[in-house]
Amino acid sequence: MTLFYPDVSSHQAGISFDGCAIVVVKATESTDYINPDYAAAEARAASAGAFFCAYHFLHAGGGAAQAAHAHSIVGSQVPLMLDVELTRDGTVTSVPAVADVEDFVGEYRSLGGVVSLLYLPHWYWQGDLGSPSLAPLASLGLFLVSSDYTAYSDTGPGWAAYGGMTPVIWQYTSSATLNGVTDVDMNAYKGSLADFRALVTAGAAGGGEPELTQGDTSAAVKTLQTRLNLWGAKLAVDGDFGPATLAAVEVFQGRKGLTVDGVAGPKTWAALDEDPGSDPAGASTPPGPSRPRPEPAG
Repeated sequence: MTLFYPDVSSHQAGISFDGCAIVVVKATESTDYINPDYAAAEARAASAGAFFCAYHFLHAGGGAAQAAHAHSIVGSQVPLMLDVELTRDGTVTSVPAVADVEDFVGEYRSLGGVVSLLYLPHWYWQGDLGSPSLAPLASLGLFLVSSDYTAYSDTGPGWAAYGGMTPVIWQYTSSATLNGVTDVDMNAYKGSLADFRALVTAGAAGGGEPELTQGDTSAAVKTLQTRLNLWGAKLAVDGDFGPATLAAVEVFQGRKGLTVDGVAGPKTWAALDEDPGSDPAGASTPPGPSRPRPEPAG
């Protein structure tokens, strides 16, 4: 199944979430901005019975300070998505890098916050960051949210891998209409609501991954598939430990000199956590850039 859900900011203040299974709302930006509609939006989501998540719009530099600001508003119970893209404030351009994400995530989790989702569009990764490896971020247990504003399909371009990560969520439009409000960002997730909940609540801290074998289905399997892809596998990140994932585990274990048993146990996880380098073997050639979405403060 595929779930479709909105993410909104103060530009959609007052929007109704009736009919939504999931809602993601901008909470904070940089070290000082707070969405004035955030608390009210959380209440509206609760009234609609929607699963609620927040997001923080990251600026370059001061990742730890931004994490403290975001956590002071969002707290430890609401899952957070980190929004990483270009932003301009007058003549000042902010270009947050991989290191800024690492700083933010490390501090946010140390405060008890939960962050698993990483919105880092292909156009930004390629055009502004210079196509770096995203292996350090995958190793933090982050899951990629892509952005490609085209017609949605379950095999569309928003699911293509880049930087060694395969998107688990695709923001496919910024011009949807929801409950009478236009120009709403809409996202697609291939899985159930229970799967989504498990995915976004997994990122409290790295490590402690469960032992996984063929036949398992869970958010932890998506983590496994994401990390295997960093090492050159070509897996769909679907949370299903099937024959293709089994084969990829066995190939990886052989490559690392481990017992080839197809079981993702502690030694396999530890090897997967290593940095495969800036050009993982077999990484997919990224598609062309999609257009950015404007996201001014407020």
